Amino acid sequence: MHKEALAEIWAALVVEVKTLLENNVEVSDPRAQDLATRWMVRLEQDTSANRRF
Repeated sequence: MHKEALAEIWAALVVEVKTLLENNVEVSDPRAQDLATRWMVRLEQDTSANRRF
């Protein structure tokens, strides 16, 4: 995947985080849980699960 595409994906995830935070969504909320899962999956994909990143 190209850097620009990855940057767009991460930017969208950050927007989601900010929106949930601004709306005081609890971490137990399914929307927050889904976002956290997608964030971690993306992180693993982008770093090839390299823990040094």
